[in-house]
Amino acid sequence: MKSLTGKITLNNVRRFVKPIPVLGTVVVLGTAFPLIRRKGVVFGCLDLTLDILPIVSIAKGTLELFTGELIPDKKTVSVNDCGLHQELIGNEAPAQIERAA
Repeated sequence: MKSLTGKITLNNVRRFVKPIPVLGTVVVLGTAFPLIRRKGVVFGCLDLTLDILPIVSIAKGTLELFTGELIPDKKTVSVNDCGLHQELIGNEAPAQIERAA
């Protein structure tokens, strides 16, 4: 389990403010675009919908507190300056590097 004394990030603030109905809705809508970019259109909108609904948001937040993200980030592939493909998962380091053909 993560320490509570870690960095204060937007994700941590978002996790604790979401259960408050009006303020939580404003925060969720304010972070909708980065969420949809990170998770994809379908899963991002699904996650956004679950976060906007007050009772569902509390249940989802409690579940995510113990299990981690309910809807994971999408896998992305990027090409760096040397023409190498890097498979990235969320914000993690490159998992595999292959030479572009």
